[in-house]
Amino acid sequence: MNAEGEHRRGSAEPRPLIDDDLPLVAERVSIDDSVQQAARPPEPERERASKAPVVSVAGVLALVLSVVFLISSVGGDPDDTSAEAAAPVGVTGANPEDGARVAELLAAGRTLPRVRCDLPELGGEREALRAFYLAEIECLEQAWRPVVEEADRPFTRVGLTLSDDAITKCGLLPPSTKVTALYCGADEMIYLPITRVLDGLDLDRSAHLATLAHEYGHHVQRMTGIMDRVNAELGTFEAGSDGDLALGRRFELQANCFAGLFLESAAGRGSISGADARAAVEDFHNWADSSTHGTRENQADWARKGFEEGTTAACDTRSAAPAEVG
Repeated sequence: MNAEGEHRRGSAEPRPLIDDDLPLVAERVSIDDSVQQAARPPEPERERASKAPVVSVAGVLALVLSVVFLISSVGGDPDDTSAEAAAPVGVTGANPEDGARVAELLAAGRTLPRVRCDLPELGGEREALRAFYLAEIECLEQAWRPVVEEADRPFTRVGLTLSDDAITKCGLLPPSTKVTALYCGADEMIYLPITRVLDGLDLDRSAHLATLAHEYGHHVQRMTGIMDRVNAELGTFEAGSDGDLALGRRFELQANCFAGLFLESAAGRGSISGADARAAVEDFHNWADSSTHGTRENQADWARKGFEEGTTAACDTRSAAPAEVG
């Protein structure tokens, strides 16, 4: 929901996304017409809410010392589900050894194992939505654990909360007009406030699959040291400057690519058919042009890149030409 009222996915009105610097898309693009849409001139930026990470790159990077995006669990709230009872991990400064591991992870071109996702039916009731997300998280963990451990990094499970009034270790949730969901690196949690999520995504299964896979991509960045390295570099830029925004876009687009990697690993098995996986990849074309997340086409291109190339080497956004991450 935004200031003008409720806007459902697929309607003629803008829908909320997930980042406080992500413009809304007036109408959803289907797989069949995505090619024709790509040929049209980009839509002007609109006020955003966000369907990707919770903090805009500038925000994420600025908050990165203690936060960064969507999945999380806050103790004591019945809407929270903690995947693992572990002390929150703070964001630390980058070091040469971590940088080498990150470079090796991307250069090695690791593939995710084939996984079977047995997902329950997506429903609008709290329990049905939670069950769907937890099942996808379990599948995401099966896919990413081997890659993280091969990179010699500790694997940590992520938490989940659907509370509309959650208080994260990264601070209060941004206004619903700016954020639909987010991941906080300080408590390693994904926050999917149920009202915001249903207002923004309705019951579009592809959108929910893509959104959670993207947010989990930020958790992968957290576990592998990418987030720490980006955070350290962000401190060299003025917030909102060209350098700050460019680095943020590379960070966000990499999460799209990681989402594509996961969708490829799960495609054609269990509850995610090949068509389902492709539809989720193409859903990234609905995230609109953004100074913090890139153009609609670049956002979709990086998700496709992960899906089609199938290795971590495909997700080296730091080495990409400026036009590919604009």
